[in-house]
Amino acid sequence: MFKGCGEIQVDRWRKVHGPHVILCTACQQPQLEDEVRHLRRRLARCEEDLTQLRRRINQLERHRPGHKDGTYRE
Repeated sequence: MFKGCGEIQVDRWRKVHGPHVILCTACQQPQLEDEVRHLRRRLARCEEDLTQLRRRINQLERHRPGHKDGTYRE
């Protein structure tokens, strides 16, 4: 079976760094699972923070003067 250069690169990376290697979907470079797991956790926290900020913005928007009748101008 023919191996593409990415597979050869991953095989070489695994020999050096161990079996816990996956490819980054964006750059196709080998990534260590621990690093990927850490980055996924950071992303999840950022997404939670973003959701909370959006809720807070919506809450503030509802309470600004003239919101219901649309007469409020900044």
